[in-house]
Amino acid sequence: MQHEIFLALAGCPGSTFTVSRESGLFEVITDLPFIHPSEVAILNRLSGLGTYYKQLNDFTKQQTTFCTALDLIKDEGNLYHKAMAYGFDKVLDSYRKKLVDVEQKCMMQPDLPISHIQHEFEDFQLLLPALDSCLKYVHNHKLQGCQILSFLHQQCSSGISSVETAFTRILDTCPMCFHKQLSAWM
Repeated sequence: MQHEIFLALAGCPGSTFTVSRESGLFEVITDLPFIHPSEVAILNRLSGLGTYYKQLNDFTKQQTTFCTALDLIKDEGNLYHKAMAYGFDKVLDSYRKKLVDVEQKCMMQPDLPISHIQHEFEDFQLLLPALDSCLKYVHNHKLQGCQILSFLHQQCSSGISSVETAFTRILDTCPMCFHKQLSAWM
């Protein structure tokens, strides 16, 4: 069962988890005989992190791949989006590291309960949804250039220290685009 949990946390639903029609998050397939009903809520909460990770990771992969001449013609190569994706990737590195560390712990101690895995990922229960909502806001409102910088700066004062730290790290990757833009104008 732990193997399926780690697959879901890595953004792959596998055979035990599926995408919910209501929320769009990964959730446990109903009526599985080997999962106790009391574990379903914990598993759904953990697998939701995998959904957020997958969406954020897909964005970073899409933005950090090499652009083609067709992309430049379509103007799909927004440098601020690429810088933001690079910042997301830096923040997601801590999630990836935690995933590897917890998986190694579980391999050394296979009798660790699911609640231990939930405890290990508790810091990300606020962080990944905040990053995902930021990404959706930027896309839905079609923010460009300095609008992205301003929005990220607003997110740095959320009141939650882990979220503020993450958005500060993301914001730190974006000023280089602004400096290049200013120097091009001058």
